[in-house]
Amino acid sequence: MFVTSANDAWALDAQSGRNALALSRPVTEGLIDDASAHHNRGVGLWHSRVYMETDNAHLLCLDARSGHLLWDVTYAEGNKNYGATSAPLL
Repeated sequence: MFVTSANDAWALDAQSGRNALALSRPVTEGLIDDASAHHNRGVGLWHSRVYMETDNAHLLCLDARSGHLLWDVTYAEGNKNYGATSAPLL
């Protein structure tokens, strides 16, 4: 089970509640408009990959088993009112 908040994601064992994976990034300062609300509505899953968007317009890809960051792509660099709140659609 995956849960998110702002720039954070956790994978929890649904039976025990044990934390199996965690990604945490600081909330981005100085954002404007909708990006400044720092909302995150989930992750996208594809095979052994977890995809997540951040409040400052980055798309992250994590290994679902280890939690290691595989890549980080900026899609609106330097724009303070671009961010993402949706779960990535795969």
